[in-house]
Amino acid sequence: LGGVSKMWAEIVPHMARATIKHGGGFTHCAYSYPIDLSPAKNANCRYALTGVSSLPGEKKVFFSSYYQGVSDVCFVHAVYDHIPERTGMSAGPHSEYWPRISNLRHAGGFLSISKSTTDDLCELYGMCDASIVSTSDNRAAPIFKPASEEMIAAIRAKFRLHKPFLL
Repeated sequence: LGGVSKMWAEIVPHMARATIKHGGGFTHCAYSYPIDLSPAKNANCRYALTGVSSLPGEKKVFFSSYYQGVSDVCFVHAVYDHIPERTGMSAGPHSEYWPRISNLRHAGGFLSISKSTTDDLCELYGMCDASIVSTSDNRAAPIFKPASEEMIAAIRAKFRLHKPFLL
């Protein structure tokens, strides 16, 4: 896994387990696709983020990419990419990207999916302080590697593949 998939499949569950292991609580605000973050408490927040500050616990951290945190909760911003800024797409207040861009100034820290995204955070927004930006390793897992000639020949034979490419 890499990128966004790695963040939600590996990093966020690790954050939940570590938080709970150290005596904290972790509430996952599911809003569409359910992700099991056991043993975290799952809640359907459905855009009602004002309830975050009323969750149990003295110190809270809010982790999101599109939703702005609330003033009494530390907000960690998940940064996926800077496609609108790099391609000239509309990124103004009425675009689908605006919440993400607007949230950058409210974040107490960032989790970036790649070195390229981290570099963009620095270049585009001046957010270069390594103490507030953590970069996820966006490479494919070591299990993904080029197949040997023997493996390729066996798969071609098994599925009767005779063309030079397979998508």
